Amino acid sequence: MKKLLLLLLFIPLMSFGQDYIDEMALDACLCIEERIINRKKPVKKKNIPYKVALCVAQSAEPYADDIINDFNLDIESENGTQQLVGMLIVKLAIKCPDNFKELRKKGLFLKSAKN
Repeated sequence: MKKLLLLLLFIPLMSFGQDYIDEMALDACLCIEERIINRKKPVKKKNIPYKVALCVAQSAEPYADDIINDFNLDIESENGTQQLVGMLIVKLAIKCPDNFKELRKKGLFLKSAKN
């Protein structure tokens, strides 16, 4: 629940730099598809979150100055990359829902607990 609220807080921020955020999300989607989902040799489950973060960081690199100015995030730091992944997770889910389904099958996301 806390994560959902945190994500909802970032949605207004994401619309601020809509153009390059959308481009970053598309680039990250393609990277995730190539490096995790369609890879011939399966990625180890424990390495999937790192590969996702790497794809996000690489897609953000051309926009580093914009990200620093708009969001005050240093994407070269681990903390900055984690915050960027948190901001982009909603965009990624919208831009490439099939990739998210595959990542869930691979165990990246925890299944929701049943009450």
